[in-house]
Amino acid sequence: VKKQRGELDVAVEGYEEAKAIFERTGTLHTADGARLLMNIANANAQRGQLEVALEGFESVRRILVETGTMETPEGASLLMNIAITKRRRKDLGGALAGYDAAKAIYERMGMLETPEGARLLANIAVARAQCGNLSSALDGFEEAKRIRERTGTLDTAEGKSLLKNIALATKRHDSYKQPAAEVAEAGAAGAAGTTDNV
Repeated sequence: VKKQRGELDVAVEGYEEAKAIFERTGTLHTADGARLLMNIANANAQRGQLEVALEGFESVRRILVETGTMETPEGASLLMNIAITKRRRKDLGGALAGYDAAKAIYERMGMLETPEGARLLANIAVARAQCGNLSSALDGFEEAKRIRERTGTLDTAEGKSLLKNIALATKRHDSYKQPAAEVAEAGAAGAAGTTDNV
């Protein structure tokens, strides 16, 4: 963990140097600038600096809105990262709102029936499980599983995590509801594209 934290610190230092160059050249409010700020925010989230990460994500949101690119895969990824970070802060309502906004973009773009859409649905399901809504969580997990089967991505690390989540949620649902606080966290979508574990 210490080595990983040190590597993240070095990465953030490099990103901050790049950000200074973008600022000096007046190019921070571009697609490349938004990607850089997203990387900084994701690294801060991974370092546990959740408030700093959310501020960074808000800067990215402003750029995407200004450039008219919020309704893109990058916009959906941003909303998913915000949702994951809010969930880590135990703001489940904010997390679900972010996931719903990302899902709406995926639906409008016809991207929900993709591995990325399955990842999003699985993350929504985890947040629902954390809220204690295991029936709705199971529905979301099953929808994500159907998409992964259809896209041939069930036999992957994320697919295996999804199957584990289905089994755990089913067990909790059937034995009624062990505390939702037992639901675990996972990394940011933009950083590694992972799904939480129930």
